[in-house]
Amino acid sequence: MRYKVHDLNDISDDIFVHKNELIRTAIRKLESSAIKTLLVVNDSDQLEGTLTDGDVRRCLLKGHELETKVYLAMNTGYASASSTENFSSIKHLMGKNGLNHLPIIDERKKVQKIIVFDGLPITERHENDVLIMAGGEGRRLLPLTENCPKPMLFLNGKPMLEHVIDHCIVNGFTNFNISVNYLKEKIIEYFGDGSQKGIHIDYLEENVRLGTAGAIGLLKSETNFPIVVTNGDVLTSLNFKSFLEFHEQTKSCISIGACAHSTEVPFGVIDCSGTDFIGIREKPTINFMVSAGVYLIDKSMKNIIPKNKYFDAPDLFEAAKKQGFRVSIFPIHEKWIDVGLPETFEQASKEWL
Repeated sequence: MRYKVHDLNDISDDIFVHKNELIRTAIRKLESSAIKTLLVVNDSDQLEGTLTDGDVRRCLLKGHELETKVYLAMNTGYASASSTENFSSIKHLMGKNGLNHLPIIDERKKVQKIIVFDGLPITERHENDVLIMAGGEGRRLLPLTENCPKPMLFLNGKPMLEHVIDHCIVNGFTNFNISVNYLKEKIIEYFGDGSQKGIHIDYLEENVRLGTAGAIGLLKSETNFPIVVTNGDVLTSLNFKSFLEFHEQTKSCISIGACAHSTEVPFGVIDCSGTDFIGIREKPTINFMVSAGVYLIDKSMKNIIPKNKYFDAPDLFEAAKKQGFRVSIFPIHEKWIDVGLPETFEQASKEWL
């Protein structure tokens, strides 16, 4: 195995983040980091922890926001090696623990070097089926959808649905299923069997509307991998590898992608007990998690989906929970937009390239 030694002068400042910086700032650095890890330092440039995508999501799941400071999300049990250790023992440590990188610190806990495994990059492929819901009429976007299915509306040179498919391809998926109904021939004619993109597409034709979960019952594939389910009008830069790892690690039967959302109440909100006044909050901001329209669903869940009957995603979540299956929430901090209204379509036209 090959390793590269990067001296302090060679290390980009983008790999470091101060413990008091905001998670929002750290996420931008993580997205551009070659090793997908940040080194968290204090005012004296001493290493106090590391920060990965998983650390960020775990912090968000605890109820923290993107304005939370990094030190509340960092991993203080990070691996490191002393600058006095020989290179051979450091390589042995990395190999034994499966580490792709290791900071080397001096007696003052300041980073002097970072050792990075210089293996050949591997494009990870996933055998999971991707089910894209693309059968809706898009009535809220009339007249744009009068003669065009909503997922086929063009955004910056290509249909919205193609943006969704291309992002899945970049993330290593090749097995696609598209649920179609309204003006389905326009979708089928455009994408065909998917061979032009190096993928395979099956079309699930709904004679009656089945809902997001109901369409899962039409899947022909018999693989045992979790199904990636997403709406054809949801655009996101979600890291699907992190999503799949979360689903496996939590041993979930269903994982729901969720985004943080805030809304300001334009009035003074009164807290009371019966008719007794307790206090008033002037125009408070309420923070909550919203469903992002992206899910991971185990194939075993097909057994609780009724045949040829409308059964939406919330119906499946409730049924699974009642039967004792684990349903988990996966926080999405990446770029995300639900293109269901004229204003969000206009926003996506400006932001989604």
